[in-house]
Amino acid sequence: MKIQINGHEIDYLFEQENSLKDIVEFIMDWSAKRRLVLYSCFADEVEFLPEAVPDISPENIEILNFDVKSQVDIVMSSFEEADNYCNRLIQLSENKDHKLNDAMLTDIKNGLVWIADLMRSTANILSIDLDKPLYKTFSLSDFILKIENYIEKYSSSKPDALKDVVEIAYETKEFIASFVVSGEMNNLVMKSIDSPDVLLSKLLEVKDAFPNELDNVEQIAILIQSGKDMEAVERLNRFIEFVYIFIRVCAQFQPVFGISLSEIVKDNVSIEEKNAYLQEKLSEIISVMENNDMIGLADILEYEVKPAIEDMQSYIDILISRVETV
Repeated sequence: MKIQINGHEIDYLFEQENSLKDIVEFIMDWSAKRRLVLYSCFADEVEFLPEAVPDISPENIEILNFDVKSQVDIVMSSFEEADNYCNRLIQLSENKDHKLNDAMLTDIKNGLVWIADLMRSTANILSIDLDKPLYKTFSLSDFILKIENYIEKYSSSKPDALKDVVEIAYETKEFIASFVVSGEMNNLVMKSIDSPDVLLSKLLEVKDAFPNELDNVEQIAILIQSGKDMEAVERLNRFIEFVYIFIRVCAQFQPVFGISLSEIVKDNVSIEEKNAYLQEKLSEIISVMENNDMIGLADILEYEVKPAIEDMQSYIDILISRVETV
């Protein structure tokens, strides 16, 4: 039997008498010690959860693969799923002929329960107080209460049901953006570690994506100037997520490769300083969005963020060259 983590074979010999449960518990312990989460398991073509190990003898398994994720990966993938769900809710309101029936309302309320649970679990992972103001003056407790009130208010479809749920969808997107730029998220990023091969792969993916993100920043500013705020905010949320993936990848080079970001310098400016500046700009972006200052948002993107990321590929090249000499 071959044992893999994220598709990469590991050199560990288990005794013949070890059960599948024993092996899963070992990988769970291995993951926990590295601040990782055993997300799913595959015994050949059979997928199972770590807490529901099937009665299969290791002798009958050719490849046992463990899907291990960082806490940041889990949070960000959940945020992406929630953001996509909110987009679908918003799109419902764009069809003037569309009517919300009771069956659809039930599905929407189930979706809102999931969003409330996601907010609670994310706050727990990030150690964020539910009563702490996170978006404008609203706390997660306030937002969760609003969701619960909606669920209780609409026992059947009414004219205001769709309007109110779209409002919740927009607010969910804003809370997600606030989560992403929070200090607590930054702390989690710093603690989360990938394997060296995964880390380098992600860095190369980010490098290749920077030209598209530069164009994305330009398009966001144009959309704002054209009065297309909703589309601009949608693009902006994706850009914020991209920047935090980049910052997270960079933050791991010290613990994984022993490379300090302060040593990656171009034109007397380190990538550590560049990333700190980007984080500062993201916080300003959230602030101007909360104040509905779309013109200020366009100015920050065009005159501050765009120049800051124009030469990031050069920094990444320097960082990769340092890895090759380690």
